[in-house]
Amino acid sequence: MSKGVLIVGGSVAGLTAAETLREQGYKGSVTIIGSESELPYQRPPLSKQFLSGQWGEERVQLTSKKRLEDLGISFHMGVTAERLDPSEAQVFTSAGTFDYEHLLIATGAKARTLTGISSEVEVSYLRQLDDAKNLKSAIKADGQILIIGAGVLGSEMAATLAQLGHRVTLVGNFPHPRLGADLEILSKAATRILLDLGVELQMDCTVEELSGSPLGTLAVLSNGFEVVADLVIGAVGSVPNVSWLHGSGLDTSNGILCDATGRAASGIYAVGDVACWNSSPKEASRIEHQMMAIGQAASVGTLIVTGKPSDLPVPYFWSELADHKALILGEVGADSEVEVIAGSEDSLKFLAVAKSQGQLKGLVGLNMPKEFRSMRPVVEKAIRANQGERRY
Repeated sequence: MSKGVLIVGGSVAGLTAAETLREQGYKGSVTIIGSESELPYQRPPLSKQFLSGQWGEERVQLTSKKRLEDLGISFHMGVTAERLDPSEAQVFTSAGTFDYEHLLIATGAKARTLTGISSEVEVSYLRQLDDAKNLKSAIKADGQILIIGAGVLGSEMAATLAQLGHRVTLVGNFPHPRLGADLEILSKAATRILLDLGVELQMDCTVEELSGSPLGTLAVLSNGFEVVADLVIGAVGSVPNVSWLHGSGLDTSNGILCDATGRAASGIYAVGDVACWNSSPKEASRIEHQMMAIGQAASVGTLIVTGKPSDLPVPYFWSELADHKALILGEVGADSEVEVIAGSEDSLKFLAVAKSQGQLKGLVGLNMPKEFRSMRPVVEKAIRANQGERRY
């Protein structure tokens, strides 16, 4: 096949990179290969609007075959990357060999699976559109659902399913559910919201045993609690999709290590959940947020065409628990000092700034989207000033 830009991964990041190349005037061939039998789609709604039935497949789709054809983008669905040979600038796949001048890797991550589980126990996971379809089919109207993992994904699914009237038990190995940032103000809010929805919270414990029983799957927790579930869902994190890169010479110890522009090696770039960019003054990091994936992809697409990357966005993330929406801007964590500047924690409606050593690090909001939008440009400017220039 003709050389040009080859994008491995039919994700929002892969699609954004391809569209950016064309927007920036790239005239060469642009090829995307994706392992799923789907065109690119949004992942965040899968645990919420799609799982609840509010949105159908067409609503989560990001593009169409006609639009890709109009842009001159060749998209190969159901094709799995098997090996990379940088010396020959070739990617070996289940559909043959693809040559490239520039390679952009956007293979994302897969669901981390539970370990030590008996083969007689079936555990469902949610990462792809097919997973969400299968979950919807597996849910019984009067069944008991057990969700293992109380991070963003587990908490969102628990809220969605409880709001639909299902009996849900959520298990987490830390004291409170987490909504994308280890902040007490958000954890307390998430706990209240989930309890109000009727979710059975079993926190600060682990699953000691999962075994089959005549009535379903018996789960025994480290705190002595037991529950028999009709459906068990694992939500214990993700693992970067890098196994096909073993032997390629790329550093895949934590995703794909890149410099501050997304370059992993000569002519090779990585974006999205699989990419570990060395753009922070502290250390290289993987930021698994959709908006960061889009920003990285746009930056690399611009770099390939113009020789200069575009600015990366300040990390931005949102989470929804039923009718409650949390918004997080910046890289904030347990060491942040949080100050509420509007609303109140008690009302489950607030806007807060996060600081560290006196410097503004982020903005956190719950159910105050208008106020968050108003403050966002001010906080972004301050964060960029504190960060300094991106390393190259």
